[in-house]
Amino acid sequence: MLDRVHREFRPEELLFVRMVLQNPEADTIKSVEGWFRDAARRDPSVLERELAKLRGIAQDESEATSAALPSSSACVTGFLLNMVQRSVQLISPCPSDERWPLGHYVFDEERFESAADLERVLRSMVARHMLTGAPRGAPARLMDGLTHEMLDDGFRLTSRTEEVEFRSAEMATFLRALGDELRQGGKTPDQLAEWAAARFGVAREDAREAVDAVWAAGALDMEPAPRSAVEAS
Repeated sequence: MLDRVHREFRPEELLFVRMVLQNPEADTIKSVEGWFRDAARRDPSVLERELAKLRGIAQDESEATSAALPSSSACVTGFLLNMVQRSVQLISPCPSDERWPLGHYVFDEERFESAADLERVLRSMVARHMLTGAPRGAPARLMDGLTHEMLDDGFRLTSRTEEVEFRSAEMATFLRALGDELRQGGKTPDQLAEWAAARFGVAREDAREAVDAVWAAGALDMEPAPRSAVEAS
């Protein structure tokens, strides 16, 4: 297949084309998503082959024994355009699973007929989905896979690769309780604001800003609701 690519295209035509080789012999480590996810189900040995590559580049024995393949190769948060089908999706990376086998959320999807129609679609998606804070009508819940730790003046969240803290000496008691509420995920930001005002005397706007800070850190669950649930609401 690689030989055919070089037969069909001149070197100057490929000058600005990044070629990500995915053949079995390539050094590229595959993510468990899409076609590879299906192939690993049919033949677990292909999964072990990729794990062997990953272990081979681990820096020490502890990393080698805990090596895990990435669950998404998606690196785009924004618009994914298919000019052949004249469709556009608003997407964001996520771990692949049964609902999102390609390793990215799809927040919205629509077809277009012209450049003007595409502009209308994009502006509409921006208005509906690109919020500057946590959605006010949906429960605010921490993402799965995060470790939550209480601090004297707030709380700390840790993932496999990142750590973020939310601390304030003036609102320490509230922030400690907020971390626990977000872990449970039963209240919307507006409900959390009312709860903060009634229980801790914290200004509603300050409480919303605290929730928005957790949202801005990418620590709140952003998975789109199933379409049936959206239509029902």
